[in-house]
Amino acid sequence: PQSVLHVVTGSVQETYLRDGDLSQDLEALSVYYRERGYHKARVSVRILPTDRAEQVDLLYTIDEGTPIRIESIHVGLQAPDSVVRRLMATPDYREAVETQPYQPGSVLHGGRRRESLEAFTRVLRENGHAFGSVRLESSIDSLRNLAMLDFQLIPGPFVRVGEIQVSGNASVSQAY
Repeated sequence: PQSVLHVVTGSVQETYLRDGDLSQDLEALSVYYRERGYHKARVSVRILPTDRAEQVDLLYTIDEGTPIRIESIHVGLQAPDSVVRRLMATPDYREAVETQPYQPGSVLHGGRRRESLEAFTRVLRENGHAFGSVRLESSIDSLRNLAMLDFQLIPGPFVRVGEIQVSGNASVSQAY
């Protein structure tokens, strides 16, 4: 079924109100705001009569509430001390900590999760840990609207590049 909100966004020229449309729209709006850090957003819709008997207007009302803000961030490395010291001393690590989008005071926007994880994964990959991974766990205090984030970097083995093979280059010379 087509959402009534598609009319608002301009992707549908005309639509008819069908059973379930409004509840679908309310859920979609709630998810939209939750993903952007507004976990307590309240969304409602009113059906308003118009001068035309076959037409109604819809009034969506959104009370965003207070967003969830990041109170603290912890970055842990699950590795031997020598690996932890080596990685933490790299400019890549310091840059990731300072520039990844989840910073204390910022809104806990779900769309920034991937970018934050990729910043720390890049630290591992660019420093010899091709099979490293990063986990992010969050704890949300809904009374205070605060989140505590815990990044866990798991470097995995230190690897070196061995033989490099190139295949599928039928039309372009192998000379670089």
